[in-house]
Amino acid sequence: MEKTTDQVLNREAEEDPELAEALAEIESEGPQDGELLIHLQEEEDEALEIPAKDNIEHWIRTAAQGLPGELTIRFVDAEEGLELNKSFRGKEKPTNVLTFVYCTNPIMADIAICLPVLVREAAEQNKSLEEHLAHLVVHGVLHARGYDHIEQDEAEEMEQLETDILNNLGYDLPYPDRNYVPRELR
Repeated sequence: MEKTTDQVLNREAEEDPELAEALAEIESEGPQDGELLIHLQEEEDEALEIPAKDNIEHWIRTAAQGLPGELTIRFVDAEEGLELNKSFRGKEKPTNVLTFVYCTNPIMADIAICLPVLVREAAEQNKSLEEHLAHLVVHGVLHARGYDHIEQDEAEEMEQLETDILNNLGYDLPYPDRNYVPRELR
Protein backbone atom coordinates (compact mmCIF):
# COMPACT_ATOMS: atom_id res chain seq x y z
CA MET A 1 0.00 0.00 0.00
CA GLU A 2 1.32 3.44 -1.01
CA LYS A 3 1.70 5.98 1.79
CA THR A 4 0.39 9.53 1.43
CA THR A 5 2.62 12.55 2.00
CA ASP A 6 0.68 13.29 5.20
CA GLN A 7 1.31 9.78 6.52
CA VAL A 8 5.04 10.03 5.81
CA LEU A 9 5.30 13.47 7.41
CA ASN A 10 3.35 12.39 10.49
CA ARG A 11 5.60 9.34 10.96
CA GLU A 12 8.73 11.49 10.59
CA ALA A 13 7.28 14.07 12.99
CA GLU A 14 6.92 11.38 15.66
CA GLU A 15 10.72 11.10 15.64
CA ASP A 16 11.57 14.78 15.09
CA PRO A 17 10.14 17.28 17.60
CA GLU A 18 11.12 20.28 15.44
CA LEU A 19 9.24 18.86 12.46
CA ALA A 20 6.25 18.10 14.70
CA GLU A 21 6.25 21.71 15.93
CA ALA A 22 6.51 23.10 12.38
CA LEU A 23 3.63 20.90 11.20
CA ALA A 24 1.46 21.98 14.12
CA GLU A 25 2.15 25.65 13.32
CA ILE A 26 1.25 25.17 9.64
CA GLU A 27 -1.95 23.38 10.59
CA SER A 28 -2.94 26.08 13.09
CA GLU A 29 -2.39 28.82 10.47
CA GLY A 30 -4.35 26.99 7.76
CA PRO A 31 -8.10 27.02 7.33
CA GLN A 32 -10.14 25.61 10.17
CA ASP A 33 -13.10 23.34 9.46
CA GLY A 34 -15.49 25.13 7.15
CA GLU A 35 -13.37 28.28 6.97
CA LEU A 36 -12.20 30.04 3.80
CA LEU A 37 -8.97 31.94 4.34
CA ILE A 38 -8.46 34.81 1.92
CA HIS A 39 -5.18 36.58 1.19
CA LEU A 40 -4.82 39.70 -0.96
CA GLN A 41 -1.38 40.50 -2.33
CA GLU A 42 -0.69 43.64 -4.28
CA GLU A 43 2.13 44.89 -6.43
CA GLU A 44 4.47 47.36 -4.72
CA ASP A 45 3.65 50.01 -7.35
CA GLU A 46 1.33 52.48 -5.61
CA ALA A 47 0.05 53.70 -9.00
CA LEU A 48 -1.82 50.39 -9.32
CA GLU A 49 -4.54 51.12 -6.80
CA ILE A 50 -6.97 48.26 -6.26
CA PRO A 51 -10.58 49.40 -6.50
CA ALA A 52 -13.20 48.13 -4.06
CA LYS A 53 -10.74 46.36 -1.77
CA ASP A 54 -13.38 46.23 0.96
CA ASN A 55 -15.77 44.32 -1.30
CA ILE A 56 -13.37 41.68 -2.63
CA GLU A 57 -13.71 39.31 0.32
CA HIS A 58 -17.51 39.46 0.03
CA TRP A 59 -17.33 38.65 -3.69
CA ILE A 60 -14.99 35.72 -3.01
CA ARG A 61 -17.18 34.25 -0.29
CA THR A 62 -20.31 34.63 -2.43
CA ALA A 63 -18.65 32.89 -5.40
CA ALA A 64 -17.18 30.16 -3.14
CA GLN A 65 -20.72 29.41 -1.91
CA GLY A 66 -19.65 28.10 1.47
CA LEU A 67 -16.71 25.95 0.39
CA PRO A 68 -13.79 26.02 2.82
CA GLY A 69 -10.14 26.37 1.91
CA GLU A 70 -7.51 28.96 1.22
CA LEU A 71 -7.40 31.43 -1.63
CA THR A 72 -4.84 34.06 -2.56
CA ILE A 73 -5.53 36.85 -5.00
CA ARG A 74 -2.45 38.60 -6.30
CA PHE A 75 -2.78 41.87 -8.19
CA VAL A 76 -0.01 42.15 -10.76
CA ASP A 77 1.34 44.71 -13.22
CA ALA A 78 1.54 44.15 -16.99
CA GLU A 79 5.09 42.77 -16.82
CA GLU A 80 4.22 40.07 -14.28
CA GLY A 81 0.91 39.39 -16.06
CA LEU A 82 2.82 38.82 -19.31
CA GLU A 83 5.36 36.54 -17.62
CA LEU A 84 2.67 34.43 -15.96
CA ASN A 85 0.59 34.12 -19.12
CA LYS A 86 3.67 33.28 -21.20
CA SER A 87 5.01 30.73 -18.70
CA PHE A 88 1.76 28.93 -17.99
CA ARG A 89 -0.33 29.39 -21.13
CA GLY A 90 2.26 30.11 -23.83
CA LYS A 91 0.58 33.45 -24.65
CA GLU A 92 2.64 36.53 -25.54
CA LYS A 93 0.45 39.09 -23.77
CA PRO A 94 -0.88 39.66 -20.27
CA THR A 95 -4.37 38.37 -19.57
CA ASN A 96 -6.98 39.70 -17.18
CA VAL A 97 -7.15 36.77 -14.73
CA LEU A 98 -5.28 33.51 -14.23
CA THR A 99 -6.28 30.88 -11.69
CA PHE A 100 -3.87 28.26 -10.39
CA VAL A 101 -5.94 25.48 -8.84
CA TYR A 102 -4.36 23.02 -6.43
CA CYS A 103 -7.56 21.53 -5.01
CA THR A 104 -11.26 22.29 -5.58
CA ASN A 105 -12.78 21.06 -2.28
CA PRO A 106 -11.47 22.46 -0.09
CA ILE A 107 -10.59 25.34 -2.39
CA MET A 108 -6.83 25.77 -2.62
CA ALA A 109 -5.88 28.25 -5.35
CA ASP A 110 -3.95 31.33 -6.36
CA ILE A 111 -5.57 33.91 -8.61
CA ALA A 112 -3.56 36.58 -10.47
CA ILE A 113 -5.41 39.66 -11.71
CA CYS A 114 -3.54 41.99 -14.05
CA LEU A 115 -4.56 45.52 -13.09
CA PRO A 116 -3.60 47.29 -16.37
CA VAL A 117 -5.69 44.75 -18.33
CA LEU A 118 -8.55 45.23 -15.84
CA VAL A 119 -8.44 49.00 -16.39
CA ARG A 120 -8.30 48.70 -20.20
CA GLU A 121 -11.11 46.13 -20.40
CA ALA A 122 -13.36 48.10 -18.04
CA ALA A 123 -13.03 51.15 -20.30
CA GLU A 124 -13.61 49.08 -23.46
CA GLN A 125 -16.73 47.47 -21.94
CA ASN A 126 -18.06 50.73 -20.45
CA LYS A 127 -17.97 49.24 -16.95
CA SER A 128 -16.71 50.69 -13.71
CA LEU A 129 -13.45 49.24 -12.39
CA GLU A 130 -15.37 47.85 -9.43
CA GLU A 131 -17.91 46.08 -11.62
CA HIS A 132 -15.27 44.53 -13.89
CA LEU A 133 -13.09 43.54 -10.93
CA ALA A 134 -16.10 41.85 -9.32
CA HIS A 135 -16.58 39.85 -12.53
CA LEU A 136 -12.90 38.82 -12.71
CA VAL A 137 -12.85 37.81 -9.03
CA VAL A 138 -16.02 35.72 -9.43
CA HIS A 139 -14.61 34.19 -12.64
CA GLY A 140 -11.34 33.28 -10.91
CA VAL A 141 -13.10 31.78 -7.89
CA LEU A 142 -15.31 29.66 -10.13
CA HIS A 143 -12.16 28.29 -11.79
CA ALA A 144 -10.86 27.57 -8.27
CA ARG A 145 -14.07 25.60 -7.66
CA GLY A 146 -13.38 23.49 -10.76
CA TYR A 147 -15.46 25.26 -13.39
CA ASP A 148 -14.01 25.80 -16.86
CA HIS A 149 -15.03 27.22 -20.22
CA ILE A 150 -13.09 25.13 -22.73
CA GLU A 151 -16.09 23.22 -24.07
CA GLN A 152 -19.29 25.05 -25.06
CA ASP A 153 -21.48 23.33 -22.44
CA GLU A 154 -18.89 24.08 -19.71
CA ALA A 155 -18.74 27.72 -20.82
CA GLU A 156 -22.52 28.06 -20.68
CA GLU A 157 -22.68 26.53 -17.20
CA MET A 158 -19.89 28.78 -15.91
CA GLU A 159 -21.27 31.92 -17.54
CA GLN A 160 -24.75 31.25 -16.13
CA LEU A 161 -23.26 30.87 -12.65
CA GLU A 162 -21.26 34.11 -13.10
CA THR A 163 -24.50 35.82 -14.13
CA ASP A 164 -26.32 34.44 -11.07
CA ILE A 165 -23.57 35.48 -8.63
CA LEU A 166 -23.00 38.94 -10.08
CA ASN A 167 -26.74 39.62 -10.18
CA ASN A 168 -26.95 38.51 -6.53
CA LEU A 169 -24.12 40.96 -5.75
CA GLY A 170 -26.07 43.78 -7.43
CA TYR A 171 -24.07 44.12 -10.64
CA ASP A 172 -25.25 44.22 -14.24
CA LEU A 173 -25.26 41.04 -16.29
CA PRO A 174 -21.67 40.16 -17.26
CA TYR A 175 -22.66 38.83 -20.69
CA PRO A 176 -25.31 41.24 -21.99
CA ASP A 177 -25.00 39.83 -25.52
CA ARG A 178 -26.10 36.38 -24.37
CA ASN A 179 -29.51 35.20 -23.18
CA TYR A 180 -28.68 34.32 -19.57
CA VAL A 181 -31.49 34.97 -17.13
CA PRO A 182 -30.30 35.44 -13.54
CA ARG A 183 -31.41 32.75 -11.09
CA GLU A 184 -31.47 32.69 -7.31
CA LEU A 185 -28.30 31.33 -5.71
CA ARG A 186 -28.81 28.00 -3.97
